[in-house]
Amino acid sequence: MNAPFDGKRPDWLDTAVLNGVWLELPGHGVPRLYAAVRDGLPLGVLPPSCQLPGLRQLLKLHRVRAPRAVAQAAPELRPRARPAMVGTATALLRGIDGGQSYLLTCAHVATPTLERAFGAKVDVSHGSAIGVGSLTDWRPAPAAGPEHSKMDAAILLVDDALALAFRRDGSLLPAGIGGSPRAGQPVTMLSRRGQLDGTLMVYWSGPVDVPGLSAGEADYFLDDAIGYRCDSRPGDSGGAVRDAQDCLMGMHIAGLDGAESGEANAVYGPIGPVLDTFRASPWLRSGAVGAAELPRAGAVAGGSARTGSAPTIGSTTLSESDVVACTLWGEARNQGEEGMHAVACVIANRWHSRYRKCASAQAVCLDPWQFSCWLKNDPNQPRMLAVARRPDGPYQAALAIAGKLLQRTLGDITRGARHYYATSLREPPKWARGKAPCVVIGDHRFFNDVD
Repeated sequence: MNAPFDGKRPDWLDTAVLNGVWLELPGHGVPRLYAAVRDGLPLGVLPPSCQLPGLRQLLKLHRVRAPRAVAQAAPELRPRARPAMVGTATALLRGIDGGQSYLLTCAHVATPTLERAFGAKVDVSHGSAIGVGSLTDWRPAPAAGPEHSKMDAAILLVDDALALAFRRDGSLLPAGIGGSPRAGQPVTMLSRRGQLDGTLMVYWSGPVDVPGLSAGEADYFLDDAIGYRCDSRPGDSGGAVRDAQDCLMGMHIAGLDGAESGEANAVYGPIGPVLDTFRASPWLRSGAVGAAELPRAGAVAGGSARTGSAPTIGSTTLSESDVVACTLWGEARNQGEEGMHAVACVIANRWHSRYRKCASAQAVCLDPWQFSCWLKNDPNQPRMLAVARRPDGPYQAALAIAGKLLQRTLGDITRGARHYYATSLREPPKWARGKAPCVVIGDHRFFNDVD
């Protein structure tokens, strides 16, 4: 605080009064002098003007409120099962039920062996925020040998106190959720070491070797990632990748050893599939929860707790096959054709048994409170209706499955199930308590013994 005052310091220039003081650099006209008054003190505690050494005229003192400078870096994560492993948190998430908070990071950070380790503890530290996260879900999680995965991600359940500390700190809170990547697009990777500049370059798929797991061998194959240039280092795994508007685009996963100068030397995974898989959304700087790609909890029995309102098609005119395809796309597009096939079996089984008096597949799909993708307040519904007008690849596959369903030629892979719920739910729905699933397909548990 001595920079503008090389001579005698004014009495009011005291850290007990100020958060900071700054003087405009030489430029045009008389520079302006600012002083940030600490919270709880009136602005009038400072004089309206001040004379600086070397200046004849009095300078108006601009008395303001201003935040203190905070060095930006991401929280450090260390799994207790392997303390030598260190990683970074990507974002603070809220579950679809709104009642739980999670830290997002890479799976190979939270569970370095990529083995089943539900509930494993991870120590979390960031400034004064210190706590423990409990491993809740992750991808990939191979039972034996490498597998293909579109993400390397895990969520850690944290208590309310730690979640509140991160919300107040703000470093984990992006301005929003970013759009599609573009070649040459500038980004920032939020490392534990600070903000690192990067540039997007290529779509990337390939093998990933987790250090210390199986030396020199691929531990899994990462699909549909983004290659970019960034000065990343070990320990940055999980770092948030944000665009120029500070919107969250993805999470840093790995460096690319042996990359030539000017080529992509790092890889990040897009955030959309991660949020959809874990059925969670990031807390934003505004205090709201990110609405893009909010996932759904899956179909449940009537009478269960839901928020929202009855299904609607709005002003869009859809055929019965489109209604079914929309339902498959809205409920299970992130689980491939087998996952959508399984949901179609539930629709068929409800239709054929006249469950809840539904006499058609369309009636089953639009039955109030049964498929959350049709709720008015589901943020993905506009996208679902839009994709019906301009089909993407998953929607084309959903249409083919819907055609078989309506022609009654769809094979049942769920053993007669009429109910399902997502495996990521913290607690099963009331109707599923005490019951065993007849089959598990993708991220859904299916039941054939619910009335």
